[in-house]
Amino acid sequence: MGCPVHGRLNDVPADRVVSFNYRTGEAMVADPWTELHDLGTGPGFFYSPELGGHWCAAKRETVIDILRNCELFSSRNIRVPRVERTVPSIPHHMDPPEHGKYRISVVELFGHRILDELTPAIRATARGLANELATRNEAEFVRDFAMRMPVEIFMRMCGLPLERRDEMIGWVQSYFHGASQQESNDAHEKSIAYLSGWLDEQLVDPEKSGGHIMPSLLRTRVDGRPLSREEMLSILITLFNGGLDTVAAQMTHIMRYLAEHENQRQKLLNNPDKIPDAVEELLRRFSIISIGREVTRDATYAGVELRKGDMVLCLISAAGLDEEIFPQALEVDFDRSNRRQHCAFGSGPHMCVGAPLARLELRIMLEELLPRLPELRVRPGASLSYHTGVTLGLVELPLQWGESVNVS
Repeated sequence: MGCPVHGRLNDVPADRVVSFNYRTGEAMVADPWTELHDLGTGPGFFYSPELGGHWCAAKRETVIDILRNCELFSSRNIRVPRVERTVPSIPHHMDPPEHGKYRISVVELFGHRILDELTPAIRATARGLANELATRNEAEFVRDFAMRMPVEIFMRMCGLPLERRDEMIGWVQSYFHGASQQESNDAHEKSIAYLSGWLDEQLVDPEKSGGHIMPSLLRTRVDGRPLSREEMLSILITLFNGGLDTVAAQMTHIMRYLAEHENQRQKLLNNPDKIPDAVEELLRRFSIISIGREVTRDATYAGVELRKGDMVLCLISAAGLDEEIFPQALEVDFDRSNRRQHCAFGSGPHMCVGAPLARLELRIMLEELLPRLPELRVRPGASLSYHTGVTLGLVELPLQWGESVNVS
């Protein structure tokens, strides 16, 4: 379903119309970063007739303003074009003030105390996967590491049996990158059914709940009452959908860049304390999210007339390449003074609650992988392509390296 207003294109100034398809456009599949960077040199806020018609924000300040302006730009629909789901996403699909009542419990899951408790398990997961790679000289990184690590971490947070990991990975990939809407819907329903059954098991005997997520949900109060089962399930689905494919996609860009830039990789090997700075700069350079908002009322915004029901696509993936904020934006500089001004995790009330966990996973990934994979490189002759949409990641990343180093 696209923009609900017929003839919308006739009302848009010609200099604000740009044909851009973030899902299937040839440029986005082949070389998205050049396409996203170049969007920032145009009007910055424009209308694309693709995908049923929608507005796009490509400049950092405009993206941030829209994400923070919940009164005009609602989160009740965040996909462009709209996608109807059987289970609403709490708190993703809520606006303030209702949103804040539920967000508190989700934020608790990513506080310092829980992350400190999780860090050894995250380190052990990354080290185990890295040691598996170190037994050979090549791997397909998406399959062998990027998808496995965040899914395992989520399962540990829930106390889910790790033997279901590969099945969950398949659901995540099909939901976000299925060949058809039907494949995506089927994967979504399977993940809901599995998490729903697990939730029911936990509720039968809450004292035996493992992991961190269930105890937090049980403690949560909204307007003085505990969460309903349906609310708990919705939050679980939000965590499942929001934190697995995104981290995996981010990992692919970071590892590709370091595999192709030996000097930058050596800087981190020589100075591991620079890894947190490098993570921030790489998050800026390779921001991966495009998220939608729905206009709540007719209004004038950024010099154009918006109509109630218009969809607006916030290209967070382009905001980090805004030359007015980040000169020479396509270059990676670990010492860039404003590297933390990126909005890779969004902004405003809906800023990603899992950002601290994502940063921790990315940092530990580099700490564990880089020393074990000397002479890291992309396999010569490999043809790389991207999956597009809400997240932007590499479909495959074939890596090779020299004789692995034994790291304790």
